[in-house]
Amino acid sequence: MEPENFRLTLLDDATGRPIADELYDNEDSETIKTFLAEHLDPDRDIFIVTDLAPGYPGIFDEIFEDNVTHQLCLLHLNKLIAGKIPGKRNY
Repeated sequence: MEPENFRLTLLDDATGRPIADELYDNEDSETIKTFLAEHLDPDRDIFIVTDLAPGYPGIFDEIFEDNVTHQLCLLHLNKLIAGKIPGKRNY
């Protein structure tokens, strides 16, 4: 069995085109910090959308301080909400 890879992608919000797209062997906080540091300027204002992984806010605060606006992905939020409704299927 092949080891699982994790994909980290940054998209330009204006064009939708990838800024960076890389595969990693793990998705720990150090990997995420390295990826962001290689591709983003921590002194510029950043708007970033992520899944529901709980570690992101701390990582962003550490790297970008007050220069980050973080939003959770609506698809992931909808799945979470749908999973809480009794008798509904989680899509």
